[in-house]
Amino acid sequence: MCMKRSSVYVALLFVSLILFGIVIPSVAYFGYRLPAEIAYRQTFGFNVDSAVSAGSFQGKVTQLYLLWQDMNTTFGTANHSKIYNSPIYWDQVPSNSIAYMDTWYHNTIVYIQSVQSLYQAMLTNHTVVQTGGTWYQDQIDTINIKYLSTSPFNDFTYTVRQAFFLQFYPTAWWFGFIVWGSLILGVISCIATGCLYDSSKP
Repeated sequence: MCMKRSSVYVALLFVSLILFGIVIPSVAYFGYRLPAEIAYRQTFGFNVDSAVSAGSFQGKVTQLYLLWQDMNTTFGTANHSKIYNSPIYWDQVPSNSIAYMDTWYHNTIVYIQSVQSLYQAMLTNHTVVQTGGTWYQDQIDTINIKYLSTSPFNDFTYTVRQAFFLQFYPTAWWFGFIVWGSLILGVISCIATGCLYDSSKP
């Protein structure tokens, strides 16, 4: 009888581990998070990648403009200050809004265009002294480092991505909470199963 009871509790433990550790997280990922990630990449991903990889000033401006158009097409052009990357009220601060990303976009475009104008003036005045496109490439690298490969651009893509999930795939936004909640329930279930097994011993 004790052996039979032991087998039952082992089976319950195994089911708990599979359900909370594998099944629920997998359903959440493949059923909700992955489709949302694919939709985000289809909407914004190409222009995000192209803005970083573009090798010319105009190429970067063009890709950023297309990214901005995608943002306005997706979220609309009104009330950007009310569109946040989080549903949690203490996270709903200006720096987490789409309106803040509008400001970032504008500042980035202005900077790139100012460098582009400077380059054109240097060409006109024959004052580009570095050969082999070194000055030009240095400026492209600076733009990437200062705007497109560090925190500001990461903040931009993160905010747009999370706001996209929140508006169109809300379950995907809560994916991390679902997984952690499932794992915690799994641990509680395992502990409860162990306690029941101990209490059932003669």
